[in-house]
Amino acid sequence: MIILLNKDAGGGTALKKWNKYYNDKFPCTKIYYLSSRDKNCNLKKILRENIHKGNFNFTAAGGDGTLNQLLNSLLEVVSDAEIKKLKIGAIGIGSSNDFYKPVKKELDSPPIKIDFSNAKFRDVGYFTFRQNENYIKKYFLINASIGMTAKGNFNFNNPAGILKYIKKKSTKWAIIYTALKTLLHYKNQSVQISSDGVKVKHVELTNLGIMKNPHFSGDLSYGGNPVYDNGLLRIYLSSNMNIITRLKLFRALQKHKFHLLKNVSSWDAKEIVIDAVRKFYVEFDGEVIKTDNVKFGVHHKYIKVCQ
Repeated sequence: MIILLNKDAGGGTALKKWNKYYNDKFPCTKIYYLSSRDKNCNLKKILRENIHKGNFNFTAAGGDGTLNQLLNSLLEVVSDAEIKKLKIGAIGIGSSNDFYKPVKKELDSPPIKIDFSNAKFRDVGYFTFRQNENYIKKYFLINASIGMTAKGNFNFNNPAGILKYIKKKSTKWAIIYTALKTLLHYKNQSVQISSDGVKVKHVELTNLGIMKNPHFSGDLSYGGNPVYDNGLLRIYLSSNMNIITRLKLFRALQKHKFHLLKNVSSWDAKEIVIDAVRKFYVEFDGEVIKTDNVKFGVHHKYIKVCQ
């Protein structure tokens, strides 16, 4: 097993958590220390060198963004034949740690999934988007979003002022502060949506969840359980909401009762396309990009992941 440890995850608290809980747990394991500021400059080289040596078991120690960074970097450097040999594990020393949800009980230490002997093939969500006249492909294991959640993730990933202070003290309260501030100031965006399950010509988009796991951002959830191997994406659409109904949306997500709201719908799809005149944020496993066109799909049982 190779461990990729992001020192900057969890608002800069990851290394402290690692030293407290796991520093002496892996004495014979190769550990590479990464920084969010590195922007993958050495990660792909590290992965390629280890794969050449026959190492195919990789663990992301950090948050959901670290896991996503590992996933995307791996899929950029491996061949189609090598993908089937890969196994991914994770140690949750980041912020939200959606990868491990739902958690049945309060844990004494950060969550961990490194049972490589029990790794199973899981679906991998992907999307393509236009950037500077080129099309780029990105992947995700947990979920993606457009609209209010994506804007909130952008704000959370780029904290300033009081949020920067709260994030260092309490992830839970930083998420709540970011969510409330975002929903108070958010403005619906006109978009065109089409998918193989539902045809929607035009909506005033408040939020769009593209999910493999309905749990996200602290204790928020659309309800239900993760489905990782059905070859489908679960879509949750909220549209044309004002500040009052956005507050109701936030409360419903806290109670896991999205389906009781008005101006919402959900369905399963293999593909969904979103177009807009103005650029919008797209969030995927905590990472965020901006574009005016995106197409989502899913690779069925594409890569092995520890349970």
